[in-house]
Amino acid sequence: MTNYEIDNDSWFHEGGYSQLYPLIGYENLAFKEYSSKKRAEYAKNIQKKLSKFDLAPEVLSDIIKLPYAKSLEGWTPDNSDWGYVTELAQHGTVSYKQIQDLVNEIFKKTKLKFWDCHFSNIGYIKRNGKKKIVCIDTGRESFDGYSNAWGFADPGPKCSYCLRYQCRCSQY
Repeated sequence: MTNYEIDNDSWFHEGGYSQLYPLIGYENLAFKEYSSKKRAEYAKNIQKKLSKFDLAPEVLSDIIKLPYAKSLEGWTPDNSDWGYVTELAQHGTVSYKQIQDLVNEIFKKTKLKFWDCHFSNIGYIKRNGKKKIVCIDTGRESFDGYSNAWGFADPGPKCSYCLRYQCRCSQY
């Protein structure tokens, strides 16, 4: 059993198929919760594959259910649904080119197509003191092609300046 507890009185992020919760006493970690064990397993496996190349945050647990810490109001829900502990990525401003570069790198290293590559599914982690742009949504919907964030024949936003996929427009 782990010593992790979900912080019930702090922030959380909600997506279409998952929630992200802070953990008591672990400022740089979070718990990614899914509606089913099958969804959690799929996302964890993709995230582990990407994290080998620093293309996603590191996965730090097996698929588990976690308890919630007692809330300030004294209300404590039951245990969470299935999920895993992950390194917490931060949100920040990213350019279309950075997103496209991430999409291309994911395909080059893993042969996966990151279709749902909109700004909310991109974050950064620190590696060797520098920000590294990463994929933070590794659910099936991000890679099966049904959630095509930009509507193009290939994944990614292209460049908003020159409208090409592989450009040299570093300012965009």
